[in-house]
Amino acid sequence: MPDNPNILYVTSALISPPHGGSMIRTLNICRQLAKYGRVTMLAVSHRFDPASIELCKTEFTFQRIDLKPYDAVSQPFGEIKRKWDMHWPFSLGLKADAAGRRLFAELAHTHDIVWFHTLSAAHPFGRQTLPLSVMDLDDLNQCKYELRTRHDTNLRYRCSAA
Repeated sequence: MPDNPNILYVTSALISPPHGGSMIRTLNICRQLAKYGRVTMLAVSHRFDPASIELCKTEFTFQRIDLKPYDAVSQPFGEIKRKWDMHWPFSLGLKADAAGRRLFAELAHTHDIVWFHTLSAAHPFGRQTLPLSVMDLDDLNQCKYELRTRHDTNLRYRCSAA
């Protein structure tokens, strides 16, 4: 790895204002990473806070992928998809469109490290294997779900937790 690596920071946390907890954490992680390499921030969501976007653009190279929200899908199919994604582990939630997947692939290819801030930042791109990547889980929900997969008596809930 080079001494001054290119770091791609992928986040879905830009939905809160700059003074919100997840936004403060996101900015501080990127600022710390910038001490060791060149940071490109890739924001991935179906909604964004404009003030957070502007702040990030002033500090980092910035890209964004807008996800199509569930309510943009004709009803009742959008609601069915939302419920499906909530309860079945293999669906992984909202997906990036073809242009978003291409942008992510290009950025991942030109960066030395891909840092995902939470699972919701990684899920839009499906299951992939990246040579050097970090999955930053800033909460312990995965522990709760792991316990549910082993101990819940309802098969659907066990599958959903998995």
